[in-house]
Amino acid sequence: MTYQKAIAFIIKEQKDNLKFKCDFCDLENLSFDEYISHQENDCQSIEVECTACEYSVKRSDFENKDQHWCEKNLKEMILKLRKDLKEGKGVDKEKKEQIERLENYIKDYQRRIDDLQKRKENLEKE
Repeated sequence: MTYQKAIAFIIKEQKDNLKFKCDFCDLENLSFDEYISHQENDCQSIEVECTACEYSVKRSDFENKDQHWCEKNLKEMILKLRKDLKEGKGVDKEKKEQIERLENYIKDYQRRIDDLQKRKENLEKE
């Protein structure tokens, strides 16, 4: 066996023996591919950032509307409720009130965004 083949063999063998541990949860003894897959898809403790509102939250809480409510999610809920109302599904006072409440959340959220942008502009001027 030549020197280069021996080095390649040792590197391959070491790669197969390397085990990784998730930094965010207690999962251990993962191969490199399992570790990457876990980090990208499965780990519920890792923090993710919403592309719509730039809010960071754990992946497990990302779909929880109480933890992460953003303009995008609220607009989707309003559109769904409006569609249901147009089709006559569940036309009742409670859903109309829910739509109004969600629209008020969006207005409040937009006001917060505008205030933050004004603050940022003022800080940049100083």
